[in-house]
Amino acid sequence: MWDFKVLHYNHRDMIFRRKDPRRRNAYSVFSGLAARLLLIAAVSHSLPPCLRAQTELGSEDDLTVLGATGTAIDPDTEIKGFTVFGATQTAYPGAVAGAGNVVVNGVLSVSSGAYFTGNSTFTEAGRVFILDGSEGQILSKNTNGYLQWTSSSALGDNLGSHIATTTLNMATFNIVNVGAITANAAITTYSSMTVAGNLSVSTIVAAGNITAARYQINGSTVLATIPSGRSISVGMDAGRVNTANDNVFIGYQAGNGNTTGTNHVYIGYQAGFSGAAATQNTFVGQQAGMNNAASSNSFFGALAGRDNNTGTTNTFLGSGSGWKNTSGVNNVFTGSGSGSENLNGRDNVFTGVMAGGNNTSGNYNSIVGNYAAYATKTGSNNAVFGYYAGNGVSNNSYGNNSIFGYYAGSGLSTGSNNILVGYQSGDALTTGAGNILIGYDQDASAPTASNELNIGGVLFGNLSARTIGISTRAPQAALDIVSTGTAANIYAQIWRDGSGVIKASMTSEGTLYATLPSITGPGDNLGNHIATTTLNMNTFNIVNVASVTAHAAMTVYSSVTVTGAAAFAVASGSVGIGTNSPGARLEISNTNTGTGVLRLRNTSAVTGDVTGVDFHHASDGSGAPKAYIRDYLNSDYSTDLNFGTAMGTGNAATRMAIKANGNVGIGTVAPAYRLVVSSGAGEAGTMMTISTGTSDVIRMTGDGSVYANRFYGDGSGLTGISGDNLGNHIATTTLNMAGFNISGVSTVTAAGYVDAARYLINKSTIMAILPGYKSFAIGINAGILNGANADYNLFVGEQAGESNVTGDDNAFFGYKAGYLNTASDNTFIGYEVGYYNSSGFSNVFVGHQAGFSNETGSDNTFVGKYAGGNGFDGSHSSLFGSNAGYANSGDNNSFVGSSAGHDNTTGANNSILGYQAGSGNITGSANSIFGTQAGYGVSANSYSSSTLVGYKAGFAVTTGSDNLLLGFQAGDSLTTGSRNIIIGYDEDAPAATTNNFLNLGGVLYGDLSGKTIGISTRVPQAALDIVSTGTAHTEMAQIWRKSDGVIVGSMSATGVMT
Repeated sequence: MWDFKVLHYNHRDMIFRRKDPRRRNAYSVFSGLAARLLLIAAVSHSLPPCLRAQTELGSEDDLTVLGATGTAIDPDTEIKGFTVFGATQTAYPGAVAGAGNVVVNGVLSVSSGAYFTGNSTFTEAGRVFILDGSEGQILSKNTNGYLQWTSSSALGDNLGSHIATTTLNMATFNIVNVGAITANAAITTYSSMTVAGNLSVSTIVAAGNITAARYQINGSTVLATIPSGRSISVGMDAGRVNTANDNVFIGYQAGNGNTTGTNHVYIGYQAGFSGAAATQNTFVGQQAGMNNAASSNSFFGALAGRDNNTGTTNTFLGSGSGWKNTSGVNNVFTGSGSGSENLNGRDNVFTGVMAGGNNTSGNYNSIVGNYAAYATKTGSNNAVFGYYAGNGVSNNSYGNNSIFGYYAGSGLSTGSNNILVGYQSGDALTTGAGNILIGYDQDASAPTASNELNIGGVLFGNLSARTIGISTRAPQAALDIVSTGTAANIYAQIWRDGSGVIKASMTSEGTLYATLPSITGPGDNLGNHIATTTLNMNTFNIVNVASVTAHAAMTVYSSVTVTGAAAFAVASGSVGIGTNSPGARLEISNTNTGTGVLRLRNTSAVTGDVTGVDFHHASDGSGAPKAYIRDYLNSDYSTDLNFGTAMGTGNAATRMAIKANGNVGIGTVAPAYRLVVSSGAGEAGTMMTISTGTSDVIRMTGDGSVYANRFYGDGSGLTGISGDNLGNHIATTTLNMAGFNISGVSTVTAAGYVDAARYLINKSTIMAILPGYKSFAIGINAGILNGANADYNLFVGEQAGESNVTGDDNAFFGYKAGYLNTASDNTFIGYEVGYYNSSGFSNVFVGHQAGFSNETGSDNTFVGKYAGGNGFDGSHSSLFGSNAGYANSGDNNSFVGSSAGHDNTTGANNSILGYQAGSGNITGSANSIFGTQAGYGVSANSYSSSTLVGYKAGFAVTTGSDNLLLGFQAGDSLTTGSRNIIIGYDEDAPAATTNNFLNLGGVLYGDLSGKTIGISTRVPQAALDIVSTGTAHTEMAQIWRKSDGVIVGSMSATGVMT
């Protein structure tokens, strides 16, 4: 209840003041809103008319009557403690009677921060002011009916619940909280893109951000082109400070420290992490080349080459391979842990798990096999081949060994200059040196024995004394022979003439026979008795045979010709051609590549001639075939191939035809196109299906209807899709743009994923799903021409696979990797790897410009910088190492080692392993070369059909072919000499041009053309020419023994036989 009293009145002011409650009986009391308004009206009517027209009502905690200018003359004029409602209002929720609660129709000013200007209708939003809150917030009603500040992002108006009919233009505003973006065409970005929700669009053309030079996930850059678009990084902090071009960095912190280094491909966690200015490296794997600061290296595998600092031109393949290499150069390590401890060793080839694992500074080693030469640390010039071969003893080293075979030389500690060939050959040797041990599980007489010869446990020798023993380890003469037994009919030695006729012999008892009667006569009655063993004709013929009747299998290793009208018949059983155990009545087997298994020939050349195969069944007595495959000769000598089958009891008819021009007809014999499928006339049902075996994927009916699970295309012919002016409201569900664009977007922020046909940075495609099935590209113009039928391709790097139109199943990583490729099944990793490859297929090229010039070569594996870099059409070759097979265009070559087979052009069927092994050979073929600089050769010269094994074996060979050189520097002075056999440590021929020479350990010599053997003489004058170890009569030139070792005869140095 309020009481009012007019305390003062004049022409300008009127004040209502609350009466003292103790004096309420002295004044009139007004109760309710109507009474109060009447009081105000009465007072107003008591004013002069001119003043009543200019008076307004305002509230500033007090109720004050203002003059015509709107200025309060007396701020003490007030009404307090009540609520005033406007003339048209009856009640408001939340409006409570009390001080400061005022509701009016006119001008209202509240000192707490909210105020309104204008007349009572509030026709302009600009007339309403609220001072608190933040820009962009809106007022909303809560569950209790109160107003509250709310973010505009909390509201939506069902944007996306319908299909668009025009482009959504965001006018530089953002699209936020997107679940996913699915684009049927390009996403073009001019700034950056941060995504969080679902958005299915044709193209996003953004004037603002879709991450403009880089893509981010949760605020971290994961995809970027740096700095000018010619380098690409994929992964957090990948290539973070890079300023150079032509690099590809993939993985967390890959290439993190690279600044000016170019032509790199780094793939993996912290791959190439530290390098700044190095160039032309290819690192793939966790921390591969992590600390590298050098150039021209290829590292593949977790921790491969991790600590490499200044070492260059290395190729490491395998987890931990070359891990600790710091300054070693020109090394090729292949296999997990191979060369893992190498520090500064150079020009080594280690292939196999932990092969050469503890080598630190050893040089010029060629090692192949798991754990081969594992323990040797500083040894050099070794050639080791086989599992655990030369494994060695911890903290010991050996050198100049040639070791081949499982566990061969596995116990060596410091023994050097050995030749060990065979399973466990020399496995007991420790410090023994200068031995030649050849054969299964053959060994020296003791672990410390040196200069011993042991070939197969039969031929022994003392290489320092130059004596040979047959079946005795300790020969007492130049030739010491132990018989195979002790009986009188057991011979210790036999002499024959050039035709093989025995002329003399020495028995185990020491009896010498000078001659034996000759066997003469026209025949020996072969055939007048029953054989008790197999007749071995030793490649000679049986001629003039009347007939041959076989009661079991007859095996022919050459050819059988039946002349005239005679028949070759098999009454029962089976015939095998190329197999001696046929599994059918006739089985033809062939293992030769490119050669037909069965050939049918019609010697006539008349139009309509038929060559083919007919299939008959005994149940059909008509004699007509029930199926056939037939080749028909046309008038122009082209041929058609028809396939026929029979229905029921009818004769066979053609069901499918392949015409001479390649057209195929099913249901027609005259297809006019590449494939024609013809059904019966009027056929309306299914006439063709493509099925997975359990369901039809594509089905075509006779009326032209096509049914498919999915369709990919531009949808230009689709009809019946409606739209409703999408773009004027806020979405509450997925937005489907139906192929239209969203343009003018400032930023897209998505909590989910971004799905687009391709991603662009600065208008250049940076990431795309290519037209071919399951094909994908990352990098500017990567796979840009990939055709619709080029399937299962992955291209990463600027212009990688750019020209690929038809090739399938390719994976290219690196700047311009596979740039001109159009073929299939290739894997290229590195800068410009496989650049010119056009039609070559099934190749694996890894390393800077590996396989760079290859055009048509197929089935190749090249690993290492410039490996196979300048060859253009060689196939079926495996090249491992920097510059390995650099010029190779030959087929069927295997080169392992830095610069191995470097100059080879058209040489084929070569196997070469070792640093610079076979480097100078150009056109030579069929060589087997193993060892550092083995068969190094002279540029522009060639040799073939040679086996060169050992450090620098055959080093100087130019044109000498057909040589067998085994051992450290064996035959290293040969140039044009051919057909030589030289085995032993640093053994050689008498001259650089020598031919047909045998040298076994400097003890056993021979003239291979004259078929003479010399013991301790280089020029044997007889079939066996023996030089004694001395000249005294007590020195023996030859000794004969029984099998128990007892001497039964001898020939002294003076020629006396006893």
